[in-house]
Amino acid sequence: MIFSLVSGALLMFLGAYGRFTGGLPADNPYQVERHGGGGQDVPLPTVFRDHADVIAARELAEAERAVAQHAATSEQVGGVAVAGGARRAEDRVSAWRAGRG
Repeated sequence: MIFSLVSGALLMFLGAYGRFTGGLPADNPYQVERHGGGGQDVPLPTVFRDHADVIAARELAEAERAVAQHAATSEQVGGVAVAGGARRAEDRVSAWRAGRG
């Protein structure tokens, strides 16, 4: 039991080391959350080639966050439900865009 506690604490410390030391790259979500974006949008890796799909993917992500926080509109809930049936990111965004009209 002592071994489990010690090894668990060690793994927890090593896993959180980068988050707490501040030696994170500028595009790391923890760095952005802690220090803010500085008014700039950090480019995210994407599988989309069309800029409209990138915007739709961000809207879908915001809607999914709102649904998870129980603060979504009925349109967001419906769109997330429609997009939830797809597995690939491209299919989810296509379903989101089609569901919005």
